[in-house]
Amino acid sequence: MGSGEKFVFEAMTQEETARLFRELADRIEGNSPASEPWSLPELGEFRKMKIAVKRDTDDLSVKIKLKPPKESGSDEGIPPDDPENPKFPKYKDLKKRMKVQFKKILESLETGALPPETVMTAFLADSKLMIRYPKYGAEFYGDFDQACTRFREAYEGHDPAGCKAAAQELDRLKTDCHKKYK
Repeated sequence: MGSGEKFVFEAMTQEETARLFRELADRIEGNSPASEPWSLPELGEFRKMKIAVKRDTDDLSVKIKLKPPKESGSDEGIPPDDPENPKFPKYKDLKKRMKVQFKKILESLETGALPPETVMTAFLADSKLMIRYPKYGAEFYGDFDQACTRFREAYEGHDPAGCKAAAQELDRLKTDCHKKYK
């Protein structure tokens, strides 16, 4: 099946669309279609199915996309801290999470208080993961990691001014990186 299969049925009546869905249900259950098969081939094994139905005046169009099952053992030999490992957080999700964490950190520092420990711990842990993505600004990672170290040290030393300076440096590095890679 490769990266997935896609089936498109265009200019169908409501009755033809209903018959296609009945056939699809029969095939999912592993049964032969009850009526004359619509031109839907065998589905085989799949991990995910997306169905989209679009109405164009009186006709309907149906798109069915199938994703193949994940290969078992495909992540064997890939270290758990490698972004290619399927268990590693997705870059986009990690970036969103860090954005929320960093906002909370900046809000705390603006009031002159140290950020909550849970937020700091999560942000610094996520920062270590972020610098594992080679395609997203690797030339900034060394400076970013050093700024994170200064940030952690200032936090552990209960130094709000040092935390604020390190946070400003982190913000600058993030801005520079995003300008180049967005």
